[in-house]
Amino acid sequence: MVNTTGAVIGKIVNGQCVLTGLREDTPGPATKDQAEQRYKFKLLEGFLVNLDGLVASGFKKKRKHQTSLNAAFHYNYDKAFHIIPSIVGAVELSLKERVKLNLPALLYSYGPVNGPNCGTAVRNNDQTCTFSWLAYPQSKNNLHTDKAGYVIWNATTGTAEFETDIAPRSALSFNVEISSKAMNEELHFYMHFYNSDTKAVSHSVYLGSTL
Repeated sequence: MVNTTGAVIGKIVNGQCVLTGLREDTPGPATKDQAEQRYKFKLLEGFLVNLDGLVASGFKKKRKHQTSLNAAFHYNYDKAFHIIPSIVGAVELSLKERVKLNLPALLYSYGPVNGPNCGTAVRNNDQTCTFSWLAYPQSKNNLHTDKAGYVIWNATTGTAEFETDIAPRSALSFNVEISSKAMNEELHFYMHFYNSDTKAVSHSVYLGSTL
């Protein structure tokens, strides 16, 4: 069903027929609440879309009748933001100033594999960052052969650097080079593991920032 039917529109979404009401244009500018909702949507979408490849596999098991990206969006939305009052003292703040992503709370991957045991990310003086974790007895969800991956989210530019297969769990650490341009920018560090045999993933884990 793809055509207009009476007062509704039918369309196919992820293999299902969906009926929605006809769009009605709202006269006038957006209200403050509408503007805030749109901005929050844009912020979270920007984070997840930058990690689309990781989200596709990381939320595959939770997507049900939606895309992995939509599943990740719905899972994260309620805890995704830090919001401060619009007026501080006598100064009215802009949306950009008062609505921020709650980056430590965000997940781009969700699954049964163990994450890094006591994981850390330490930025070194030689333009590298060392990701490390502690050893833990093997189990089906904690294999020495599990593959480690990382994300470095640059909050200054709204961009991400990531890799999905940089070291086995048994290595207990790896180093990542940080570009000279990013050395003075706000960086946030995450890690995850995945099992290359079962394709299962871990929850992503926030390891800290340069703030």
